[in-house]
Amino acid sequence: MLSLIILSVALLPVGRAVEYAAYFMAICGLFLVVNKNTRSETWSTAAKMFALLFALYWLPMVISLIGAVNFPKTLPHVVQYIRFFFAGLFVLFALQEEKSRDMVMTGLVVIIGFWLLDSLIQRVYGVDLFGRAPAEGRISGPYQGLHMPIHLTLLLPMIFAQLWSRFNKYIFWPFFLLSLLVLFWAGSRASWIALLWGAFLYGVYVIKYSSKKTYVFLALMVILIGIVFTAAYHYDAPFKERMDQSLLAFDGSYKSVNAASSNRLPIWQAGARVFLDNPINGIGTRGFRYVYQDFANKPDPFKNTVMPHPHLFVLEILVETGMIGFLAMICAIGFIWQVGARCLPTANLVQVSALITLCIAFFPLNTHVAFYGASYSQLAWLMTAIGFSYIFKGPVLSRKRLD
Repeated sequence: MLSLIILSVALLPVGRAVEYAAYFMAICGLFLVVNKNTRSETWSTAAKMFALLFALYWLPMVISLIGAVNFPKTLPHVVQYIRFFFAGLFVLFALQEEKSRDMVMTGLVVIIGFWLLDSLIQRVYGVDLFGRAPAEGRISGPYQGLHMPIHLTLLLPMIFAQLWSRFNKYIFWPFFLLSLLVLFWAGSRASWIALLWGAFLYGVYVIKYSSKKTYVFLALMVILIGIVFTAAYHYDAPFKERMDQSLLAFDGSYKSVNAASSNRLPIWQAGARVFLDNPINGIGTRGFRYVYQDFANKPDPFKNTVMPHPHLFVLEILVETGMIGFLAMICAIGFIWQVGARCLPTANLVQVSALITLCIAFFPLNTHVAFYGASYSQLAWLMTAIGFSYIFKGPVLSRKRLD
């Protein structure tokens, strides 16, 4: 059973092959729902919380079917999306024991470590261990596209916590340094923002709940990030170019902000018009590509291309599920806030990292991939289930601070 969870991450670079693991987990999860004898009280508590969060995002998708711009395309997506719920139930069942959780997280540490080393080899030699050159000139490791940094943003918080809590601390620092380098080399500004958001949340946690010795650890992390950032900016031309482009946002002009956002302003403007035209329940999930050309301005550089999503989570939710989806998203954020408020005062490091993972996964200002897309949704709900297996099981590690 545990191998399925590990495979669901290990196969991410392969593409659609990873979906076989997800579907198999979903079938097992459906069996758990039908067979009451397999349940336990602790599993039921975590499952109920997972079901509540999932419902807040999935039910608006169902309602968006009413008047969907492309009903034959939206209906299968909505029906198939439920597989992430049943797969999550399976994960919660499989990870009831601390030993099982440790085994899965050890597997994920090995996988992510391999991705990072493969990316380093790609950077040094121009090709990775599989003979792949960087995708579009940006470090992509074992991936054929540019999804690795996006996936790393969801995986790294819990990986870092595991390294510090269960492995030799001297392994943590080189792993952390290599992660920073790979993310900078990958050039995904959306991923930088997501991880910066996670780092901010961790800093708030340290200041509010942790001991003074933890401040030293936080300071070391900030200093290391600063050193790597400065070195990359001065000695890595592509990184410097992307940072300079990002800083144009502070100029304030439309042209500068558009350049800083990778020319996304026309897409967001078209998305806003789509929402205003369909404000209640949206146009149906994954329907943006079918209406974009109708709402894009004439000078829009993307007007004659297929635009699959609005490149902003909150706008995607507004466009495709309307105000119903937006209000449900606010409730979901409130739910995560309440879970955090109850958990943090007594949380250990891994539980804190799980909460940070939730905040990154459902951060409404993410701009990278489609929120309702299969690739992102699969990993987001998988990490949510893994996180819940820690959050709702009490202290699974010793009450160990960073001292």
